[in-house]
Amino acid sequence: MAFTGKLLRWTFLILRAGDALPTDGAFKINVGANLVIWTKAFSQFITFTQTTDLNVAIVSSDAASISDNDIKGANSALDNITTSLDNPLPATAAGGSAITWSPSNTAVISNNGQTVNRPVQGSNSPVVTMTATVQRGLITRVKAFTLICPVLTDKKFPLNN
Repeated sequence: MAFTGKLLRWTFLILRAGDALPTDGAFKINVGANLVIWTKAFSQFITFTQTTDLNVAIVSSDAASISDNDIKGANSALDNITTSLDNPLPATAAGGSAITWSPSNTAVISNNGQTVNRPVQGSNSPVVTMTATVQRGLITRVKAFTLICPVLTDKKFPLNN
């Protein structure tokens, strides 16, 4: 189930048969010039109101604010990851949302981004998706970053090089 950030709240008003409808029109739906629907059924009213969870805007803003520069560390760009990512990767966004990180391939880049294992020459450069999960309250957004770890150009196979 996707959460849209809208919260529905309801109130039950118990009225007995023959009770008058409220004069403020709270249970009145104007469908057209000559048609009005009253929402009274079996002497019970249900009122729905809709509010917006402020965390929706905060989480959306926080997710949008995470940039390549926040995670690339000493690397020149995300398509040339040769050493560890930013130490540490951001854990809290500017608006206060929590950020957790997960790479698509932990054999190449560790969860915390501090270990980068580049393949030896003759292999393909692996593409790793580093996903930031931004959360505040019940609201969660994800932002994905595509990282490319080029192969080692010499015969050495050191870790973190």
